[in-house]
Amino acid sequence: MIVFLIILLILVLIITSKVQINFKELYLENISKEKPKSINVVVTLKVLSIFPILKITLNNKRAEKLIYALKASAKKNMKMAKIKENLRNSKNIDKVKKHLKKFKIEKLYFDLQLGTKDVILTTIIITAISILMGFLLAKQEKRNIYYKFTPIYISENVYHLIFKGIISVNLVHIIYILFMLKIANKRKESDNFGKTSNRKFNANCNV
Repeated sequence: MIVFLIILLILVLIITSKVQINFKELYLENISKEKPKSINVVVTLKVLSIFPILKITLNNKRAEKLIYALKASAKKNMKMAKIKENLRNSKNIDKVKKHLKKFKIEKLYFDLQLGTKDVILTTIIITAISILMGFLLAKQEKRNIYYKFTPIYISENVYHLIFKGIISVNLVHIIYILFMLKIANKRKESDNFGKTSNRKFNANCNV
């Protein structure tokens, strides 16, 4: 009985918890390099969507460590291109989109200037970001929201990013999206294992 109550309490806390990400300042650029990069992001976990129980502040140093760890983890455990391909080919993509729409953008200032060595690639990236923002903002109130994406057509990899805003979402939606990404990764690994096994079997048969 006690175990059941504990499990029930944990489920209630997860369902009613909200994550709020406050981008107080996110400034990154490699064009003029007149101003050093600045990262100040506060992540808060609130129980019952009201009471804060955990607060994490990301500054320049912490952000660099986090990005490095995420890159290492992604390289080791996930092939993002394969995950995206698997999600795209499954019925679960609509469910993921549904949960992405639950992200509430309370305030946003997003100014991005981006260029790559490939003009076509630059156009594709800017277009993709514009489409994604339109999707995320489809059901959002347009007050306090500004975004602008500018392609830079030069034969260099350059960027200039200013991002400020407050984004919040229920914890259960984040857990669901991460779960679906994990499932997609596992399914792809299973498919690759099956293909490898078939190749070995066919090779043995031809001997």
